Amino acid sequence: MDGAEILVGYDGSDESRRALRWAAREARLRKTSLTACHVWHWPFGMPPSGPEIMETFRLMSEHTAASGAIIARGVGPGLTVSGRAVRGPVAETLLGLSGKAQMMVVGHRGNEGFDGLLVGSVAARLAAHAYCPLVVVRESPVTDEGPVVAGVDGSPASGAALAFAFEEAALRGVCVHLVSSAQDPAAVAGDRAEWDQEAAARFERAVAPWCEKYPYVPTRTSFLTTPPRLALLSAAEEATLLVVGRRGNGDVRGLLGSVSQYMTHYAPCPVAIVS
Repeated sequence: MDGAEILVGYDGSDESRRALRWAAREARLRKTSLTACHVWHWPFGMPPSGPEIMETFRLMSEHTAASGAIIARGVGPGLTVSGRAVRGPVAETLLGLSGKAQMMVVGHRGNEGFDGLLVGSVAARLAAHAYCPLVVVRESPVTDEGPVVAGVDGSPASGAALAFAFEEAALRGVCVHLVSSAQDPAAVAGDRAEWDQEAAARFERAVAPWCEKYPYVPTRTSFLTTPPRLALLSAAEEATLLVVGRRGNGDVRGLLGSVSQYMTHYAPCPVAIVS
């Protein structure tokens, strides 16, 4: 969405600070503005005893949002940053705001998460339903010079992932590594070698138009016979960003795809989920 901002869900946690810094660097690359958004609500079942308590919550929320804006400005000069405090249910409020954003960025788990839950409930909800590309920052990349890795399975969502991956690589001046994987051998009827050959050919045909559209972006392609999860996880080890479609072939409409969900749990770099 041209002219739209990058929106960061910020709650003051270490994870959200990491996401905020990643988003600030992304905003500089895209030459766009950034908003650190803190969503607050009354967390208890009983209503507050007086209006002054809610006012205190509101002021604390505004302070959190303002402190997030200060962190983002510290990434570099010239970045247009604002802090915003919004009252409402966290996931639902951020979902609504995502409809007007160019991109939304969140930490993999914020203050609402629990030890042992790899991805917090808010991040998981946004990953499945956000109206714009969502980046979940679970880990910082090993290097900013690594490739942008994209998973390709021929689904409409993987087409969106290709477009996003090439754009990101062009912005960062790095190569794109396009990865496709054979499906579970048990699901293949007939000759396995013949099926792999045909699948590899479909993969090359799917990515060819994007390579032609971005001739200045170095491109690698890998067709692997390992399961998709393992193929992407291995490729992500050297990636600056992993891009996946929200739903792949065979996934239920309205649900986050199983491979995409797995990547948000375990990928060793930020994960962009697009549809």
